[in-house]
Amino acid sequence: MLKQEDFADPDAGKKPKRGGPKVRKPTSKDDIRVHSTWRWKNVRVVEHKTKFFLVAGPAANKLKDQVLTVDLVAAITVVKDKLVPFVWPADAQTDGTEDAIKGAIAGWVKVSWDGTNRSYTFAEAKVKRDDPKWAFDSFEQLVEMAFHGRIIEKEDDPIIDEILCETKQEAE
Repeated sequence: MLKQEDFADPDAGKKPKRGGPKVRKPTSKDDIRVHSTWRWKNVRVVEHKTKFFLVAGPAANKLKDQVLTVDLVAAITVVKDKLVPFVWPADAQTDGTEDAIKGAIAGWVKVSWDGTNRSYTFAEAKVKRDDPKWAFDSFEQLVEMAFHGRIIEKEDDPIIDEILCETKQEAE
């Protein structure tokens, strides 16, 4: 005899776990540091509904008009006195990006986006902090956790159609 309990999802109704590293750009509220060697250059990503997706191989060809080429940079900020790592999809072609990254490697900085000049600026952070302890064994581990569920590798990934449809609607 069939019973509902045999088919019930034990996780139904539970809030998804939050946490783990994010993929995001620094905000003017952040004091950040950047890891001196954890960086992947010329990586393809797509920004869709405020989230970044890592894009590989043939999928990149299908999304060629939406793909951004960025450097993925390991960064860390402080939230309520806790170190919070994140992956910064840094556009190395944007004015000020390299200087901001170099400044954040050397010490804690506040990075700001100057929308008028379309560039990053940075200044030394007001609060003095110790060098951060990186809680990951490798940059690959950080990237994998940050992009979890948001890696597009195949041309038939359903998210591609969603991205293309949204882009078409925006153009109309």
